Amino acid sequence: MPDAIKLLAQLSVLPPEEAVKYMQQRGLLSQTFDWRDLWHEEHAHQFTVSRLARLDLLHAIHDGILGSVKGDVSRRDFMRGIKDILVTEGWWGEKIVTDPKTGDLVTTKFDANRLKLIYDVNTRQSYAAGQWQRIKRNQATSPYIRYITKRDERVRASHRGWDNLTLPVGHPFWQAHTPPNGWRCRCRIVSMSQAEYDKGLSPNGQPLAKEDPPEEFVEWKNKRTGEVMQLPKGVGPGFAYNPGNAVARNDSLARIEKDKFDSAPVALASAAVREKVNSDDFRRFYDNPSGSFPIGVISDIAASSIGAKVHTVQLSAETMIKQIRQHPELSAMEYAIVQEVIEKGVTIQDGSLTLIYLLKEEGYVTVVKATDTGKAVFMTSFRRISSDQAKRDREIRRLLEKEAGGGASQSAKGGNPT
Repeated sequence: MPDAIKLLAQLSVLPPEEAVKYMQQRGLLSQTFDWRDLWHEEHAHQFTVSRLARLDLLHAIHDGILGSVKGDVSRRDFMRGIKDILVTEGWWGEKIVTDPKTGDLVTTKFDANRLKLIYDVNTRQSYAAGQWQRIKRNQATSPYIRYITKRDERVRASHRGWDNLTLPVGHPFWQAHTPPNGWRCRCRIVSMSQAEYDKGLSPNGQPLAKEDPPEEFVEWKNKRTGEVMQLPKGVGPGFAYNPGNAVARNDSLARIEKDKFDSAPVALASAAVREKVNSDDFRRFYDNPSGSFPIGVISDIAASSIGAKVHTVQLSAETMIKQIRQHPELSAMEYAIVQEVIEKGVTIQDGSLTLIYLLKEEGYVTVVKATDTGKAVFMTSFRRISSDQAKRDREIRRLLEKEAGGGASQSAKGGNPT
């Protein structure tokens, strides 16, 4: 049975909310040029495809993988659907892109092999993250974890040495060695009860390896950042972390209640808001608007420029209803981009109470307005500029002219610190 089919079978056994939650919380879409631009836990909170300089295409790939993790989309349908989109948009095959770090022109390539790699890495990470949550939940009855390889000629020599290694759930080894441990790694882990551990044998009769493996490291230099780091021997660069721990971290962020966002530091508040917008809470608000929902966080400098005493941006039920009616092309998932527009966009002050944020390359615009008392900030509009190039250029020019004309307060420039 092909690995992808086996993987989907495993995903169907996993409590779906855990694997799905992991993929949903990666709704912060980050445009990167190189896979080394995001590191370890950053991948658990952000979704990226290297050298894909189109946020809408990144969205399509993210949504396709999320649909697959949910069980709605097969690997074949994902491949076919994403290929069609990339072909239509001129991104299939080889394409010349500019490295924003160096200014060099570099050839990137999207083909079937690359799509398979993107699919496999992301679905396997989602499975691993969800499984880790289940392991932690059942730790009282199954306090051990056993490492399992495919036991064929394709298994890496270093991974082969970990086959049948059985250690407590809380052992430090699992923080950097939870599979997948490299590109196309097919290893996995399973829980084991105390009785099974005491028996000392795996289900196939092989003895368990119960001793701590030697702690070995190799030096690796990230050529993108120049940073030299020590990585566990046998674990590929970029894989030496446990994605399941990110789910727990995001759960703690989500527990920051709505009325506490403004008392939290901007960086923490913005992270918590991202998680709420990527959660089922926002989907329920989108489907049945009532009250208001925290949709973004502006910097304290920006808040001060419009006389706001708070930095959390609320989306009212009335505006949500208006948005759905006037901009039906925006999916619920797309509202996760609001925070990125605020943080990375050009900031334009439009009067004493209003800020316009423009993310030029992707063509997203969001407008926030403080109340007269400054006790609240609401998002009044979120939209995508027309894909018609002429209309798009005119609209961007109009907004930038508003900024150049003196409407933009210098104190409001810039997004949130990250």
